[in-house]
Amino acid sequence: MPIAATRRSSRSRRSLRRWQWAGGFSAAAAIALAFLALPQLIGPAGETRPDPAAERMARAPMAATMPIGGTPLNLDFTYLPDDRSLLVGAVGLEADGVHDHEIWFVPPEGELVSLGVVTPGEVVAHSVPESVARTLHDGSQLLLTREPLGGKPEDSAAGPVVAEAEFATI
Repeated sequence: MPIAATRRSSRSRRSLRRWQWAGGFSAAAAIALAFLALPQLIGPAGETRPDPAAERMARAPMAATMPIGGTPLNLDFTYLPDDRSLLVGAVGLEADGVHDHEIWFVPPEGELVSLGVVTPGEVVAHSVPESVARTLHDGSQLLLTREPLGGKPEDSAAGPVVAEAEFATI
């Protein structure tokens, strides 16, 4: 074999080895990066991270319409999770000077939680306690009770339920 051909062959083999080494290093680096990124994708104790779409749905606003029995009126509720506020629309409802109406959240367990007294004729934002905000979901139930002026007294049971509604995710 001529010397020039031998040199080309030797250079080709060295070049091939360099490319093989480079490919091996690249594969090793990719595997190392995958192992470094894996903990970012998996939470503590092997739990996977929540689905972003499910998180958006959990933070989605919810609404409920509560017909007031025997009248053409409705109370409209909109829960805004980012603000932890409940907008209560009582447009058309008039104060009778004798009673107030109180809104109650029905938790999955435990006692009813007051979300405030309805202000007749207005749309008012009520603050939602964090413990309630964590448990609110599509299908959560609200009740409306008739109470003395100012709402349910501390030392007595809630008044009679006059209407109810369920939240639906918007």
